[in-house]
Amino acid sequence: DIWLASAALAVSSNAADLKPDIVADTLLTIAIRQCERDNQTAATETLKWITPEAIAEAKNLELLAIDVARLAGSHDQALELQRKLYQEKRLTHLRFGDLLRDTASVEGTSAASELLEELVNQSMDVDLLAAADEIAGDDESLKKRVGELRANVESAQSDYDARVAAAKERTEMRREWQKQRQKWQK
Repeated sequence: DIWLASAALAVSSNAADLKPDIVADTLLTIAIRQCERDNQTAATETLKWITPEAIAEAKNLELLAIDVARLAGSHDQALELQRKLYQEKRLTHLRFGDLLRDTASVEGTSAASELLEELVNQSMDVDLLAAADEIAGDDESLKKRVGELRANVESAQSDYDARVAAAKERTEMRREWQKQRQKWQK
């Protein structure tokens, strides 16, 4: 573990002489290794040396940086980057659940509840609803809201399934009609 901390220090000390994306990539790799060794404290320290400029330069590493920050238990760092991507409309709906979890972890259930209302207007992803369940805790109004959202999803899924079944039935009817038509033409 000492050698990983030394490597992180060496990279951060020489950051001015290196490309920002290389600095970010190297420090993220070190932080991952620190997490693998159950040293989240050291990983959090390593992540602090990654500047927002380095992450901005290495756009292909933004999602990895979020994941590593979450792995290290540094939800505030993860939240900061997630918010940036969300505001830039570059955070996929598949990551809304983690955004909600980190918001609850850093800012509390009330802030997460407000964010939930914004997020469900864009996606009803399964993980987003699972995150809402997780953060609801003893908050009865939030539990009720999550129940309503789940009911909406189930209703929409039933409607979708019915439409798909009807479309399959129409397709099969057209095939049968085509067969009959071919017989008549012979």
